[in-house]
Amino acid sequence: MNGTRAARKLRSLLLFAAFAASAHTLRVEKFTCPNDGTQFEATMDASGTSWGRRLDLKPEGAIAAPSRVPVCPVCHLPLINGLRKEEVEKLRPLLASAEYQQDAKDHPSYFLVAAVLESLGKPPATVGYAYLQASWQCDGKPELYREALERTLPRIEQSNKPDFRFLRGELLRQLERFDEATQHFRSLMADPSFAQPPWPSLIARELKLLAAKDRMPHQAQPTRGQQPFSFAHNPIAHVTPGAAIFPERTPLLPGLDGLAFPHELDGKLGARAGRAL
Repeated sequence: MNGTRAARKLRSLLLFAAFAASAHTLRVEKFTCPNDGTQFEATMDASGTSWGRRLDLKPEGAIAAPSRVPVCPVCHLPLINGLRKEEVEKLRPLLASAEYQQDAKDHPSYFLVAAVLESLGKPPATVGYAYLQASWQCDGKPELYREALERTLPRIEQSNKPDFRFLRGELLRQLERFDEATQHFRSLMADPSFAQPPWPSLIARELKLLAAKDRMPHQAQPTRGQQPFSFAHNPIAHVTPGAAIFPERTPLLPGLDGLAFPHELDGKLGARAGRAL
């Protein structure tokens, strides 16, 4: 009897440990704005676990999607990794503009991130991916959600990567451009680049949703053991604690030479270089 009780207790402890290890955790960090010197604290992601993706690439699970980025409470500059002193100076007209400051008041942080990346001349698909992440912040806010998708679409259309070509059809569906989306996915079906799994099943799922005129986000539902998309990246990474804002070497600003993986599940913050767009 005592052995059974001990076994149950051990099993409960193991389940709790497994849950704790996979949970989304946060921590408060201190930052200094490289533009105006404002010192502030922000709640940042410490760890998380993703066990799936939506068709619009949003990770699902005990994870922040997108990952938090600290924003200066005074000038509203998002502190993304790799900003150099000369880039901050270049951004000052943007930060002082009425349109940017209005966005800072009524738009989520990744609208600001996208505006900063675009002002710095980053690739359109990188800017578009930041706007896509802004859409994930707008779940439950239909007008902002649609605005984010409309800003995403023309920018990701400039990338020929399969993931973004698929995403184009997904965004067309969510924007209720059903005929255009259907035609797009049928063209992908005839493209050899989309002949291998998981593309055929994902395209079939999209066509089924389109037949029902369903504009809502849905889970990708990949085949067991397969990732629904070939990449899991985030072109944004916040400044890690203790990192130099203006390092001597020219750093990788995500979107310049590559992208970055958003969530390292060992609890580390920051990002690793990934594939270029």
